[in-house]
Amino acid sequence: MADQIYASVECAVPGMFRLLESLSEPLFHGGMRVSGSGARERLVRQGTLPDTLVNFLVEMDNKLDAILARLQGEDLTRVFEYSLLTSNLSGGGMRFTCEYPLKPGDNIEVALQLSELPVQTVFVAGSVDRAGAGAYQIEFAGIREQDRDEIIRFVVAEERRQIRQKKS
Repeated sequence: MADQIYASVECAVPGMFRLLESLSEPLFHGGMRVSGSGARERLVRQGTLPDTLVNFLVEMDNKLDAILARLQGEDLTRVFEYSLLTSNLSGGGMRFTCEYPLKPGDNIEVALQLSELPVQTVFVAGSVDRAGAGAYQIEFAGIREQDRDEIIRFVVAEERRQIRQKKS
């Protein structure tokens, strides 16, 4: 999806991140470290089930991941050690600031809190493209499609909010 162009929006979304040895490391999605959820989704989508049933099963799978994570008691702040604040967000990447000194090529996984009520957190991973003076940029290399869709919905809603605010 690196060739895809996404709309972006200037915004201040809080998040947390952790350093990764490589982008092939299992990621922490929906409160659980998962390496097979994307593979499970691809497997279900390759079958002959109707699209509505496939979408339902994928959504149930994601919800079960979140429930299991809550039961396991994993706390995001124990996994994601550093905080950040976005300055620009799109379905393909983000710019952000943080106090931890990153350098180009550093691999990170990010948990972004798109909303507080209801709580909506998405998980993305990428390598730092640009770094300087506490400001960084990553292109998403690891992201579930449902997380990308949530980010795109957030971007559109935030653009609308900003346009309405300018009009009033």
